[in-house]
Amino acid sequence: MEDTCRSWKGFGAWRGTGVVHIMTVMRPLHWIFVALSVGACGGAVDAGWQGEIRELENGARLISNPEDGLWTPRTAWRLQEDLRLGSIEGDDPASFAEVVDVAVDGWGRIYVMDRQYLEIRVFEPDGSYVRTIGREGGGPGEFRRVQGMSFDAQDRLWVVDIRNPLYAVFDTTGEFLESYRRETTRWGYLWPGGWTRDEGLWDYSGAPRGDDRVGVLVRYDTSISAFADTLFLPEHVPEFYELTFEQGRMSFLVPYTPRLHYRLDAQGWVWAGVSDRYRVHSIGFGGDTLGAFERAYAPVPVTTADREAFIAEYDLPEGAKVDWSRIPDHKPAFDRIDVDDRGNVWIRQPKGYGAQTTVFDVFDDFGRFLGSLSLPLNVSSFMPVWVVAGNLYAVHTDELDVPYVVRLRIVDRAR
Repeated sequence: MEDTCRSWKGFGAWRGTGVVHIMTVMRPLHWIFVALSVGACGGAVDAGWQGEIRELENGARLISNPEDGLWTPRTAWRLQEDLRLGSIEGDDPASFAEVVDVAVDGWGRIYVMDRQYLEIRVFEPDGSYVRTIGREGGGPGEFRRVQGMSFDAQDRLWVVDIRNPLYAVFDTTGEFLESYRRETTRWGYLWPGGWTRDEGLWDYSGAPRGDDRVGVLVRYDTSISAFADTLFLPEHVPEFYELTFEQGRMSFLVPYTPRLHYRLDAQGWVWAGVSDRYRVHSIGFGGDTLGAFERAYAPVPVTTADREAFIAEYDLPEGAKVDWSRIPDHKPAFDRIDVDDRGNVWIRQPKGYGAQTTVFDVFDDFGRFLGSLSLPLNVSSFMPVWVVAGNLYAVHTDELDVPYVVRLRIVDRAR
């Protein structure tokens, strides 16, 4: 039984000729939960876990965590900043305008995608500038509106250009190799897709569901010309303000109302949840729940300062009427889902007005709550963090609106 547990827990990194790949023995997630439920996988992380394992209606396992995590003062992780890329000087390669994605290759080089400059800048692990990939235009290796990037198993960098529209492919020297037409025209502010460990390229698209057309994740076939699989996301309709006035119309989300959050991980699983409660599902094709975890928590009130700060952000036209009473009394259970390269799930806690830190609840690859980790930076809830090879990368904008890419080393105090 001990060997079986090791194989099921076998998340580990290996180095190919470039990008860090993740390998694991793939099992349906509910079987992983079965292994946990019989107590077969011992070790220090299991000691003192006070959670509960229950079965959902479809037979998948739900891991229920108490409010307190497994970390102790001796074993808790902490973050230590060791690199900051950014400059107020316009001619500095580290002077960014609008960072929308960050990637790290197998040598630790940092790729920073800037939407306004329409290029990707590459830096060595020590922060020294290497090269720039791409430029504005419609020709080979040129961009019109970049949205995201991902490395495939051959260490090639795939760049999503939503206005050309295509995937532009580059090698690790920055040389343009080829391009593929992007078959979906849907997009948001950030790209939710990417390459997974099983050689699959995922993207966001639309699909019919009843009389409606809903957002789905799709996986391309090997020719990158047609969709091979479709993954339906949980259904949720966010709350919006829809305003009509003499000069026109506008709409925006009602602040602090629940939203659907999801993240594709390196194994091809999608972690998703609606933030009206603290529960996150791992979902498969057709939207089936493969497993889930939840955590007990105390709802965080929306303060008067939170409410007034949001209202002050909007310079509403004269005559526009807004029912601010629709703002709830409590914040959502969480703000965002991120997944690291070892299978740990990072759940971002909701923030209040003027917060100077970002707090994550970290869960292991079984869904057990390890503890909360404070990032000493205010990171926008729209932006992810990237956790790769023991480092966390985040985009931070200072009080002068200067964006920085910050690398923080994860220090495991148990080691």
